[in-house]
Amino acid sequence: SPTRDIARNTQTGPATTILSGLANGMESSVWAIIVIAGSILTSVIIFSVFPITDASGMQIVDTFTAVLYGVAMTGIGMLTLTGNNVAMDAFGPISDNAQGVAELAGESEGQAAETLNSLDAVGNTTKAITKGVAIGSAVIAAVALFGSFMTDTRVVQLGLDVPLEKTVFA
Repeated sequence: SPTRDIARNTQTGPATTILSGLANGMESSVWAIIVIAGSILTSVIIFSVFPITDASGMQIVDTFTAVLYGVAMTGIGMLTLTGNNVAMDAFGPISDNAQGVAELAGESEGQAAETLNSLDAVGNTTKAITKGVAIGSAVIAAVALFGSFMTDTRVVQLGLDVPLEKTVFA
C-alpha cells in the first residue's frame, strides 16, 4: 500500500520520504484527471460529430458553440449529484461529533469505541471522495465558463469588424 511504502522510505531519510509522498500523491490524481479529461473529450466528440439541427436537418448552431454546450451539460450532469455529495460530506463531522460525545460520556472504551472509530474512518473516506467529485465538477464548470467567455468575445469582435489577425498577431 502507498502508506507502507512511505513509511518504509522514512528509514532512509527525509528526502526520500518527501519524494515518495509527492510521487504517491501525484499517482493518486491520475485517475481523476483521466475521468475529467475523458468526460470533456466525450462531450466534444458527441457535439462535434452530431450537430444541433432544426426539424429540416439544417445545422442551427456552429460546432464550437455546440461543443461548449456539451461541456456545460457535462458539468450540469456532475452538479446534479450535489445533494448527494453534501449529504455524504456531512457524514464525517457527524461521526466525529458522535465520537466526541461518547468520550465526554465516558464511553470511550469497548465495543462502542471500536464502532465509533470505524465510523470515523468511513467518514474521512467519504469526505475525500466527495471532495474529488466537487473538484471535478468545478474544473468542468471552469472550462465551460472559459469557452463562454471566448464565444462572447468573438461575437463582440465580429460586431466591431476587427479581424482576428490584428488582435492576436499585432
